[in-house]
Amino acid sequence: MGNQKKPKQAGNVIQSKTFTKKKIKVGKTLKKTNVTDTTFTTKSVVILKQFADNTAEPVSHRGLTLKDLNTQIGHSGFNFRKDAVLGMKQLLTDHPEMVEANLFDIISSVGRLLIDENFASTNSAAGNLRALFKLLFSIPEKSIATSFHILKSHLRISLTHMKLSVRTYGLSILTMVFEAYPRLCRRSLDLKENFLVLMQSQKRPTDPKLLAISISLFKNVYETPEEKKSAIATEEYDLNISEGKLVKKSTGQAFDRHRFTVFSVEQDVEGDGLDSSFLDKILQ
Repeated sequence: MGNQKKPKQAGNVIQSKTFTKKKIKVGKTLKKTNVTDTTFTTKSVVILKQFADNTAEPVSHRGLTLKDLNTQIGHSGFNFRKDAVLGMKQLLTDHPEMVEANLFDIISSVGRLLIDENFASTNSAAGNLRALFKLLFSIPEKSIATSFHILKSHLRISLTHMKLSVRTYGLSILTMVFEAYPRLCRRSLDLKENFLVLMQSQKRPTDPKLLAISISLFKNVYETPEEKKSAIATEEYDLNISEGKLVKKSTGQAFDRHRFTVFSVEQDVEGDGLDSSFLDKILQ
């Protein structure tokens, strides 16, 4: 220790040796430079329970569970809500058994979108939401009966919304409900009242095809068996939207409900566009 020489200094720079001998611990040997080491080691990975449970559930193409999608539908951003509807439609299409098992939660979250102006005014978003409702309405009547009051509440709000686009979209979903669950609708007199108020007001939708389908299904749902049996003739009408007229065409053999034909027009209908008297003749 006392014999070791200190390196020479040139100014403030310490001069050191170019090559230094590497010190080896006792019992160790240097590896040969021309030999490749092929040994490897492994370690076990412990997966937390929350991640294990999440991967066991069915997920959408973006890896989201149904619970995640229900939460995302309530997001403040429209793009998030739109993606959630698309993901839920894909997930329930691939796993239809999930619809009935999670129906209450799905209707509670998806039903709120019936009064979403962005969905009502965007064709792609409205189409995906309509397709999602079609999946929900494919389950039996007895399965949706316990959740029908939630769906009905959202529908009634949409039919009285201040925006025409929302009322029109709500009516389009209501026609699907009329067709899928006529008995449940027949028991809902408040839903019938909302429909009649909308049809007899100046705030009704102006889409002639939608009006024709909804009125036809409405009569099919709410006409009593006695009223159907008492029908003595088929009344066929021409409904001209541009002129707001309803003209009886002919009277045929006995039939159980009214039929009417809607002719499309080239010009757009502005404002009210229809004389409410024609609805009185159909809905009387």
